[in-house]
Parts: sequence; structure tokens; C-alpha cells
Amino acid sequence: MNSKDTSEIDTSENNLLNYADSSITSFIMPQKDLVIKATYKPIFYTLTVENGSGSGLYTVGQKVMIKANTPPVGMIFNKWNCNGFTSLINDTMAYSTYITMTDSDIKIGAIYKTLCGCNVAFTVFYGTGSGTYDTSSVVDIAAYPPDSAGHAQCYVFNGWTAIPQSDTIYIKNLKDTNTVVTLPNISGSSILILATYIPLKHKLTINRGIVVYNATADSMYYFEDTLHIQANVPPPDSVFAGWSGLILPILSTTTHTFLVEIQKVVLSLFHQEKRKRLC
Repeated sequence: MNSKDTSEIDTSENNLLNYADSSITSFIMPQKDLVIKATYKPIFYTLTVENGSGSGLYTVGQKVMIKANTPPVGMIFNKWNCNGFTSLINDTMAYSTYITMTDSDIKIGAIYKTLCGCNVAFTVFYGTGSGTYDTSSVVDIAAYPPDSAGHAQCYVFNGWTAIPQSDTIYIKNLKDTNTVVTLPNISGSSILILATYIPLKHKLTINRGIVVYNATADSMYYFEDTLHIQANVPPPDSVFAGWSGLILPILSTTTHTFLVEIQKVVLSLFHQEKRKRLC
């Protein structure tokens, strides 16, 4: 096959294929080489969330955040009506949780119950443990992984907080992803806590150079920070030759700007300058 004479069928611009939308079709071979490519598109399934948010079209395996609506007056969230999809919901008792889509349409709904004056309403955002408990109950809580809490790559768990913040006194350890909460001995009270996340930091090591602006004392930087670096003054008989490092290609300017993506070691290169010998 002569690659110079090869062309690819573009079904939007010609009529070579008899049935361009069929997986089985036919065509008449022209007087040139061809490359024919089958294209595919994802299959979407419908998620319907009654009394909550998260409804939409999603692909198989996609994790979708679902959240119950504010309960009617005098009621509290009880659990999710799973309609046979219990195994797909991360925490059926959580006011806010996520569901993993399967290869069929899904319909779920939030269920509420009357709030008893002797109970404490406990809500955990981005974690497990939500429910209605007796006063002074000790409840296990666990934070979701960052991607299940709606965060992009390179985020990590930062700690627990509460609304109002004074309610953090009920949390045993604010920095543990898995900890316990001792609910107050106050009938009819409501406690709301949530897991928080921050971007992950990476260490930047520069040999024979510095960060020009916004340098940190520990050389740690957040994912996608924009950094400006500058090479040191070259040694005698040498001139600046470029930069090298993980991912960073060799560059010929003494100053450079790049985005932090992973831990990096950056090295400025010098080469010895050739001088004419004086006789």
C-alpha cells in the first residue's frame, strides 16, 4: 500500500458507504487506497432521584453525587429508597452520598420520617454516618475518598469541620478520616459535620537555580501552581545551556515558567565555553 495515496473515508463528506450508520454495510472500492474507521459513542443511562438532586444521564461505572432535599417541617431524612439498587449506593443512610451507575436506568428516592423530640438528627456531608440517633450516642464516621466527594485528582482529606464550627467539640479527632462523634445529650438537637479536602502539595528541587516569585520555605507547591524559575550565574568558563528534569524538557532560556503536576527535580545545565587560545 502506498501511504501517499491513502485516504480515510469521511462519511460526512462522501457517499461511499451505503449505510454509514450500520455496523454492517458495503461500498464500492474506488481507485485509491482507503482507511475505514468504525467510530463509537458511549451509552448513557437515566438516573432519577426523587426528593433529591443528582438526576441525569450517565455512563456505566460513573460515580454520581446524590443529595436529599431539605426535609419538610417536623421531619428528618431517614434513608434512600433503593428500588433494588442498594448495592450501588455507597451509604443508604447518608443524607448526601454517591451512587455508581450500572447498565440500566435507575430510580431512587429520599425517604423522610417524623422527628422525635428524644432524638438527635446527625448529618455527615462527604462521609458516612448520617442518621437519627438517641442522645449521647457514639457514631462512627468515615470520609469519602476525594474523587467520590466531587474533587479532581491530587486532592487529599484535610479534616472535619462542623456547622456551626463550635460543634466540632463532638468530633474525637478532626484529622482522622475514620473517627467517632459523641452526640450531645440534647433532645431534638441537630448536628451537621462535613469532610474537607485540599490540593496535594509536591516538592520541587532545583539544582543551580531558584524559584523567582512566591517561593516557599519548604519547596512544597500545590498541584498546578505556576512557578517562575531562574538559573544561577554560571561558573567561570561556562555559559547557560538549558534546563533538564522529570517531564521538563531541555530549554534554552535562563528563566522558565511551568505548572506543578508531580514531584520534580529540575537541573540547570552549563557547558564550558570555548575560548580562542592566545599565542
